[in-house]
Amino acid sequence: MRNSNIALLAPLFIVALWLVSGCGTGRRATQSSGIPAKALSERQFIDTYARLQEVPGIKGKGKVSIQGESGDKNIVLNGIGMQWKSERGKGFELSVRPLSFMEVGRLTVSDDVALLQDKMNQRYYRVTDARRQLGRLLPIAGLDAKMLEAIVENRPFGFVDSGVKSLRRMKFARTSSGYRFTTEMRPGGNRIEHTFDHELHLVASSIILPGRGEISVMYDHFESIGGSGYRDVPMVMQMEVKTDASKTKKGTKNGAKHGLIHVVLQRASISHGESFTTTPPAHYQPVTWEDIIKIIGTL
Repeated sequence: MRNSNIALLAPLFIVALWLVSGCGTGRRATQSSGIPAKALSERQFIDTYARLQEVPGIKGKGKVSIQGESGDKNIVLNGIGMQWKSERGKGFELSVRPLSFMEVGRLTVSDDVALLQDKMNQRYYRVTDARRQLGRLLPIAGLDAKMLEAIVENRPFGFVDSGVKSLRRMKFARTSSGYRFTTEMRPGGNRIEHTFDHELHLVASSIILPGRGEISVMYDHFESIGGSGYRDVPMVMQMEVKTDASKTKKGTKNGAKHGLIHVVLQRASISHGESFTTTPPAHYQPVTWEDIIKIIGTL
């Protein structure tokens, strides 16, 4: 596994740039936020949702599975152990541990700098302006990296804003299972949809870009971490990415692609005052993104 550690971390590098938060621990949510069981009007929904606070920081452990494509290679990573810590607005750190006692890699994102470390082979990949760089790596043209951050934070978003502000710009509808918010850039154009259950949990989000692709995400197993006043958080998240077939400028055809990310949070707690270091150890050797892609091609 020595030569493949940084290749294993490469898809997690893209995933973890999205993971600025999104996990929790506590009891299973059962009307813990005091949400009324009766159907709410649009104004009642938004006012109630706005009163619920987001978790400030988190540390914990879990597993992530990834299925995707790199060129003509299929990447399948099942149940990779991980530990992490995050603090909203400050940073995020992900430690990859296929065996719980052995760290093979670490990713740290702070102040828009990302540091990817191969702990076994003492190599690193560092990038500044990380969110803009992520935008260049996104599989579907037209997506905003901030949308993906909101997805993993279990936060609603629109084409302009995220959080409660975005809901105020969207169309509201009641459904048999809860509530739905939708918006379109123009009729038949790019579309965003959010689905909430009766307890105001955001249980599904999707971005549909006609002719280009779609990202859909589902959330499950919500738990309370701070009691009343805090939003319950999902312990399970599944994100699916589909791209439509397209033609390149040279006239060649790119086939449709599909990717899946499944995150299961097993244990976590609120954290405060975490520190994040994006400077590599002095004896580590740098690698380029092209080096990483070449390593993936040899797996």
